[in-house]
Parts: sequence; C-alpha cells; structure tokens
Amino acid sequence: MSSLCTPPDASFPHQIAGVARAQDGTAIGGVRHQFRDTATGFHARLTVEFPLPILPTMVAGHRWYLACEFSNWIEAAITEARQ
Repeated sequence: MSSLCTPPDASFPHQIAGVARAQDGTAIGGVRHQFRDTATGFHARLTVEFPLPILPTMVAGHRWYLACEFSNWIEAAITEARQ
C-alpha cells in the first residue's frame, strides 16, 4: 500500500508515482502524475504532495518547475512526431 494521499484515477491509464522519504524512511511527500489520451492529444493530472509546513512560495515555484519540465517534454514529443 502506498503512503500517497492521492488515489489513482482509473480513467487515467498511465501514471508516474513515487514517495519522497526522509533519511529514516518516513514518508514526507510524493507525486502521482496521471495521463490519458484524448481525441486531440492528451490530458495530464499532475499531483504533488508536500509536507504540511511547506512554504507557499515553494509550492508556487514547483508549479513553475512542472510547467517548464512538462512543456519541454511535450515540445520534444511534437518535434519527434513531425520527423
């Protein structure tokens, strides 16, 4: 059983999930990024679980990181598909 709070959604058949752990093994956060194809491309549900006392600025910064990272992957996939 996973320590993630976000359950998998069966309507998203593909996912990347993982738990962040402290040095002593305690779960302190994690991710569950879920994906599904659509008629015009795909839908992604990107979920990150942070410890409660995390600063809002860190959450906002991580949103920008996800936007940059996934836009790079999407652009690379489009470029490859056109070749």
